[in-house]
Amino acid sequence: GVYEKERSAMFLQSHPFYVRSNLIISASDYIKLEEAINEIKREFGVNFSTEIKWSHLGARLKKYKTPIHHNLNIQQLQIYYDKVIELLIGLSSVKVYYTFTVNSEIGKIDPINLLKMHLQNAFQRLQKDAKSSKSYGILIADELNDKTKNLKKALYEITSEGDQFTEYTHLHKGFFVDQSDQSCGLQIADILAGIFTASLKYQTAGDGEKSKFEYAHNLFVNKLYKIMRFRETPSFTTEVYKSGIKEIPSGYGDAL
Repeated sequence: GVYEKERSAMFLQSHPFYVRSNLIISASDYIKLEEAINEIKREFGVNFSTEIKWSHLGARLKKYKTPIHHNLNIQQLQIYYDKVIELLIGLSSVKVYYTFTVNSEIGKIDPINLLKMHLQNAFQRLQKDAKSSKSYGILIADELNDKTKNLKKALYEITSEGDQFTEYTHLHKGFFVDQSDQSCGLQIADILAGIFTASLKYQTAGDGEKSKFEYAHNLFVNKLYKIMRFRETPSFTTEVYKSGIKEIPSGYGDAL
């Protein structure tokens, strides 16, 4: 999704949500994941450096002429997404954490400040997981273009000084930026974000529109929930609220 400080009715219709997904994974499991993803791509005749994005499914369904650097059809794309989620479920270290903003509910927040709130939440959860496993956490984010420099400075200050909730003792002070076409992890984070965003749209759509998002919703509630951060038991109820899914800012979207 997309966020803008000034939002027209047309913008809100096109972009009802802004979602960030966070894939938490150990270095050893990441190596296994990357090898397995490359093998699946080979099965489909896709080069390992070619990114298979969630948006490609929508482009195929709507028959857009958007340039896509592979020839996977709708069914093949869905098989690919299913295989990716099944791979994640099979890796013991994997956890998924989502933050989302309901664009129609919030005020005119500066985009940098909103993004900072999203990433601060990610830092807090990563710190908790790294500390509990006696590990060292490193956050790798997708390229943020002109926002990257300011965000790196702001988040360095947060992690160096701590905040009112968290002292960052087990994290790298700042974060790294990578290109999604060169990062298996960022490619998967894109798919995870797409599935969750479509699931939010399923929840808020009218009966006549729900079918558009039914594939993603079913994938989310039948498989993906198993790898979300949770309190005690991985069930699709309140155990994941705030642990695996958090609305940004707090309270604006909590009912959803």
